Amino acid sequence: MPPTSVGLDTGDDVTSTSGGPADTGDTGTGDGTADGSDSTGSSACEPTTVEIPASTAPVGVVFLVDNTIGMAEEATEVSLRMNAFYNLLSAELESHITVISTYPDEDLEGVCIVPPLGNGGCPSSDNNPPDLIHIDLAVTPLNAISHLFVTYDQWAGVLPPGARRHIVAISDGDTGVAYGDFNESFLMIDEDNANYRFHVSVAMSNCEEAEAVGNNFLALASGSGGYAHDLCSQNYETFFQTLVGRIIGDTGDRCRWEVPPPPEGVAFDPDNIELLLDVDGIMTAPPHVDSVEACVGVSTGWYWENPASPNVMLACPETCELLQDFQLVQSWVRFGCPPE
Repeated sequence: MPPTSVGLDTGDDVTSTSGGPADTGDTGTGDGTADGSDSTGSSACEPTTVEIPASTAPVGVVFLVDNTIGMAEEATEVSLRMNAFYNLLSAELESHITVISTYPDEDLEGVCIVPPLGNGGCPSSDNNPPDLIHIDLAVTPLNAISHLFVTYDQWAGVLPPGARRHIVAISDGDTGVAYGDFNESFLMIDEDNANYRFHVSVAMSNCEEAEAVGNNFLALASGSGGYAHDLCSQNYETFFQTLVGRIIGDTGDRCRWEVPPPPEGVAFDPDNIELLLDVDGIMTAPPHVDSVEACVGVSTGWYWENPASPNVMLACPETCELLQDFQLVQSWVRFGCPPE
């Protein structure tokens, strides 16, 4: 769980443990009158909270894991963390994992995934389609991109139409493929590659954990809007946690919320609506601002995409960036009362 000092205003809400924020009422009215007042004339307001459904857009995540000498720790981290990564990702999105990397042997640092994601045949096998496809090829910094293209039909063929592609390269070296060349070739293969992201864990500086700075790999991440992790840090807990957040956030759920219909008997008043977020178990209520221009100078906030037709809430740019680094984000709207 991240610290509460990340910049999200937690207000007076309490940490969520299950089922989202509690309602103080189920209709938003007293005795059924439109303004919420009861028969005595009091104006007590009872808000109603409705969950915003998460996107079910499918994703395909392809790991290119370098097998060269010196990659033992990285291969072990991938092997040990893949089940948790898949569980977190598939809790929100239909997810398909591909690992392009050899299995462990005497000469190569390999990857093998244990059940339930793997098939139980480690260290010689873990292939368990369609959730996990393991393509047994020895990966080096220089052949990783080639392997991705050569095996394209093997991993892309199991993905549902429209599945978002996320490529993840983990290497202590650098590729010889420039971003422009990769981007042009990858987009030509398939129209579903149009919105791909390339994420990397490579060296950002000269360090004893790496053979070379991964400049071309870093350019692939930067050019595609992907996440870049510094392999020199050897912090793979942060790497996988952030990767989950970035992939889920890339579906649009983290920064754009379509307001669900209010329950029967509850009036929709755009001036009296509140966005509630559960970020890794911490409840927060970002304040409403008038426009994206009004986001300047506020630590968190949201605004209406179209104030004339208020049905979509957008996160302020700084808030949107912040939300990408959490593993799980659930969202609700609270109808019927001025924000608390």
